[in-house]
Amino acid sequence: ICRALIESHAQNVVHRDLKPANILLSRMSDGSVQLKVVDFGVARALETLDKQLTAEGAICGTPRYMPPEQARHGAQIDGRADLYALGLILYEMLCGYPPFDAEDAIELIFKHLKEEPRALSSFLPPDLLHPELERLVHDLLKKNPAERPSDALAVLERLERLRHLVPHATESIRLVGRDTIYEELLPWMAPAVQEAR
Repeated sequence: ICRALIESHAQNVVHRDLKPANILLSRMSDGSVQLKVVDFGVARALETLDKQLTAEGAICGTPRYMPPEQARHGAQIDGRADLYALGLILYEMLCGYPPFDAEDAIELIFKHLKEEPRALSSFLPPDLLHPELERLVHDLLKKNPAERPSDALAVLERLERLRHLVPHATESIRLVGRDTIYEELLPWMAPAVQEAR
């Protein structure tokens, strides 16, 4: 996902609707897993952002995975909006629950704007959650884009370091999100996380 965001952001394109349903995984004939980020339907080139859309106060995207700045009228959007959505996805991948939930879209958006997510360590025991991984998710979910990692490359580098920090790596873990059920390589998680969930 980070590599896909690196490429799109290099072209000044922000996805603006990153969510599990827009991440496709398929197992290739050689056994490898191919990932594609799809549905750039609400993506906007940064230099050609539709000002009329912003002026009318319309909100584009999926409230469950919407960064705070995307919900604010007239706010500037850049690649760090996609990083917030990535943090939401990673949070849900790790514990099985989204950080924010609500009965309606307005309440959900308010939570993205004002509430802090419950700590991942309250869901997973210490031996299943590396503190650096929890810190990365926390950083991705900062309300202020300036406090998030600078770009998708910085996130990828932190994840790559985690790959080598965790001795009990596993090749595959089943991940359940609200929009999809899929398998993906998560080398920093222990097999017992399936039972913990």
